Amino acid sequence: MASKPYRPSNGTEGMGFVEVWCDRCIKMSIDPNAKKQCSFFLRSQIDYDHNGKWFEIDGVPTCTAFKSRTEYNRTRKRYGRRDERQTEMF
Repeated sequence: MASKPYRPSNGTEGMGFVEVWCDRCIKMSIDPNAKKQCSFFLRSQIDYDHNGKWFEIDGVPTCTAFKSRTEYNRTRKRYGRRDERQTEMF
């Protein structure tokens, strides 16, 4: 497994990476004004050299910090965890 730090070559490639990984990750808040955001995404915007979690593994751009939002929601529903701030309608 050959890996090297991933650096998008242009904005289009970077937005494609964000769509595949960041937009589906639990660490990336859906609300852009939220206090908690993905620190690796923010580092990628600030430090072009490397953010520590974006790698090209066998030629495929990958985020090693990725945690699926879909899988998180499935687990949360399965074990009965719910957000106390939400009200139940039914």
